[in-house]
Amino acid sequence: ARNRKPSAGVLLALLAAGCLGTLSISGCALFSPSRPLARSVQELVPHSDSDHFVFVWERNANGQPIGNGIQVEHVTAIEGGDFEITLSENATGVGRVRIRDVGKTIVLLSEDDLTRGVRLQYDPPLPYLEGPVVAGEQRATSQATITALSDGSPVGALRVAQVIHVRSAGAVRSRLGTFDHAVAVDTARTLQGPGSDLEMRTAMVLVPGVGEIRSDGSVRSEEHTSELQSRQYL
Repeated sequence: ARNRKPSAGVLLALLAAGCLGTLSISGCALFSPSRPLARSVQELVPHSDSDHFVFVWERNANGQPIGNGIQVEHVTAIEGGDFEITLSENATGVGRVRIRDVGKTIVLLSEDDLTRGVRLQYDPPLPYLEGPVVAGEQRATSQATITALSDGSPVGALRVAQVIHVRSAGAVRSRLGTFDHAVAVDTARTLQGPGSDLEMRTAMVLVPGVGEIRSDGSVRSEEHTSELQSRQYL
């Protein structure tokens, strides 16, 4: 049927694959007062207007490859300090993320799953890393209201709980070269739905002044790996 909307009962399964390619967000800082790994969030997570990131990706299920290709993330500045990040895989739009830069912190406002036609709107918005970025742990909870992208009608709601660990990754090698001072960001996000929970894990490697150079994510038995191939300014 045209424009058929998913029910809340199957929403967790529908969101699983889509969330692998989106930003990994946490908040409510419980940082230890250690030496900063990055002076600001902007240095570690660049998000200027027209930033263009190109990744190579591979997806596996039960240890077997099921897909690969090119992922593109394009940043567009919106009024009021908001930024929209569109995601595509092999030239097909798959997601859209809206964030807000509030100074020392970036907060996540919403995530759109374009393939399944749903939006997750977070209340309160979920904080991302806080600058200066130091090693430690962050925790956050929020309520995600789910609506249909076609007409804005309500689909359901989920409780969201997140834990993010930040640590030094030391020297790393990538397609872009070798970097001496990388930062590891490990995120566990749990979507608490009716009758069941779904946990998604993401392990990211970021470099100050460059941004994300590698991301490994998993949901249930499916794994997704992406590595930055190039960064362009359009």
